[in-house]
Amino acid sequence: MNSKAEGRLARQGARGIARGLVLAAAALVLVCAIVLVVVWHVRRAPPDSAIAGLIARWQAPSQALGANAFKHLWQIEWDIPESERAAVLAEDRRRALAHAEALLRAAVESAPPPVLTRSADARYPRWPLEDLPQLDCGGREAECLDGFAAIDAEAWRRVDSAPLLSARLAAVHEFGHLRVDDALHFATYLAVAQERTGASRVWLAMAARAFRAGSTQQGLGMACRELATARRFAEGSTHLITRLIESSRILAAAHLAADVLAELPAEAPLPAECEVLTAPLQAPSVSLCAAVGGEYRWLRHSLESAFNGGVSDLWPAASGEPSRLLFDGELSLQWRARAMSWACDQDVLAQMLRGDPAVIRRVREWPADPPVLQCMANPMGCTLDRVSRPDLSVYVERILEEAAALRMLAVLVELRPKLADGLSIEEALAQRKPPETVIEPRLGLQDQALIWQGPPPKRALGLWPVPASRLSSEPAAGESPP
Repeated sequence: MNSKAEGRLARQGARGIARGLVLAAAALVLVCAIVLVVVWHVRRAPPDSAIAGLIARWQAPSQALGANAFKHLWQIEWDIPESERAAVLAEDRRRALAHAEALLRAAVESAPPPVLTRSADARYPRWPLEDLPQLDCGGREAECLDGFAAIDAEAWRRVDSAPLLSARLAAVHEFGHLRVDDALHFATYLAVAQERTGASRVWLAMAARAFRAGSTQQGLGMACRELATARRFAEGSTHLITRLIESSRILAAAHLAADVLAELPAEAPLPAECEVLTAPLQAPSVSLCAAVGGEYRWLRHSLESAFNGGVSDLWPAASGEPSRLLFDGELSLQWRARAMSWACDQDVLAQMLRGDPAVIRRVREWPADPPVLQCMANPMGCTLDRVSRPDLSVYVERILEEAAALRMLAVLVELRPKLADGLSIEEALAQRKPPETVIEPRLGLQDQALIWQGPPPKRALGLWPVPASRLSSEPAAGESPP
């Protein structure tokens, strides 16, 4: 082959390669254009109307009944004159919000975290709840009242020397709900969590002391007041952490009430406060809709904080700033709202109210994966959603446990008239007709205590003493109040 032919073939090959490169570039441009059109269309598309309605509902929680106990609990440990309480609270709020910003700066600079101080410190007499008598029924459900013996006399002397504190503890039960506004919740996260738990435990200890001192109606009435308060606060919760705290308070008060009923004659009348023992469970008692809405607002707050810190328009900056090209915050929030929409679903709520254990799996398997096209429009958000999506089914399981405990308490009260008529516990159980609207495990008897035989739930399957079954037992030495 001569040189001319070889040159012609080389030129043809070069032209072919050039045409191929042009076609490849054109195809790449076309693909990029299609992707950009898809991204533009997906990001511009309005959210599903149901999800949009849910987001609006979560952004503006409904009003709760009664006054909010937050301010009262925030200052419950200090003897602050009424005229000065508002100013102290305002200063504490300013400090808490500033403390949250300081925490962020410390994290960025790898510095030690700052300490949040209260403006009431060193200005007013303080009675730390942790130094006072507390009755914790969380880990000893079968012998809650027996924990009274472990409280030392010095703790009782401290609470008896603080009459203003005792009045504040009683006043907690006059409030209609307990809510922490989002700004403080995001700043301190566990705002008043310790105060709420501590106040409840001190109150239950005082209830046990009154009962063991012979004031049986007063002691049982105090336990019932705590149970009613915890149920109200639980229904009004707008964050999961506060809802979980109230659940623990419900279980503690329920177990103390059960222990008191075991040492009370079956024919003895119950104080008026104890109507709560048989109050039927309604949908608000088991709903997590408002509390899960708090988690949505927390995510929105976190994303807005990240974007306020700096945003790269095209590509992630070296500082780690999010990219508008690869991440769409609103789309990510819509995905998370869809993934958590089970909390406001009426069928899920009905299952929880029935005590149906299948609801736990249903929530765990709730559709949550973003659509493929939306992932193309929000790749960083898609990855973040998959690795950070929480499993909230554990909260559903906890609510089922709480509901089972309340139903067990109602069963104990239901059995008292039969036991007062002279029936044995076996005969009383044989005559009982379980409710048709509730999936209730079979009741069993073990060592003069009732127990659910079968799921659900797990932790609420603890022993519940039969009413009047401990009348013959005498309080041990040291159980009498100091």
